[in-house]
Amino acid sequence: MKIDVSSIVKINGASLDVKFDEAIAELNDLESGFVFTDVVKFEGVLTNASGVLKLNGSLKASYSVKCSRCVKDIEDNLELKVREDIIEGSETADVDAYTYNDNYILLDSILKDNIILNLPVKKVCDDNCKGLCPRCGTNLNEKTCDCKDDYINPQMEALKKFFDN
Repeated sequence: MKIDVSSIVKINGASLDVKFDEAIAELNDLESGFVFTDVVKFEGVLTNASGVLKLNGSLKASYSVKCSRCVKDIEDNLELKVREDIIEGSETADVDAYTYNDNYILLDSILKDNIILNLPVKKVCDDNCKGLCPRCGTNLNEKTCDCKDDYINPQMEALKKFFDN
C-alpha cells in the first residue's frame, strides 16, 4: 500500500492517520510454515519530526502453523506495537533504514518486517505437549507406545561401564 506523505513532509509536527486492512502476499511465501489466514490490520499515526517520519501504531494478524512437537494445527493471533522511523531516500542514507521517495511510503514492507521479526521460532500447541515418539511416530499426547529408549551414543558407550560398579 502506497501512502502519500506530501501533506506532512514539509511541515514539522504534522501528522497523518494511517489505516491498513489488506493481505500481504509475501507473508505466505515464507518457508517457516506460517500461513496467514486473514488480512493484516494496522492503525496508526505518521508524524513528521524534523524531517524524520515516525510511524506509531498497532498491528493485528492471524496465522496458522503446525505444533513443533506433535504437528497439530494451531491457530493464533499476533498483536504488536509498531514504531519505525522513515527517512527520505538518498544514496547516502543508511541501507538498513526505511526510506520514502517521491513523497510516497510503501507500508507493506514495513509491516511485513515487523511481523516476521515477531513470529515465534517454535510454536507448541500446549506447554505440556509430549510430541511424537522418535521411533514409531505415535502421538504421545493421545496414547503411549512400547518403544524403549535404549539408544546409547557410541562415543559415550565407554561411560556405561563406569556406572555398572
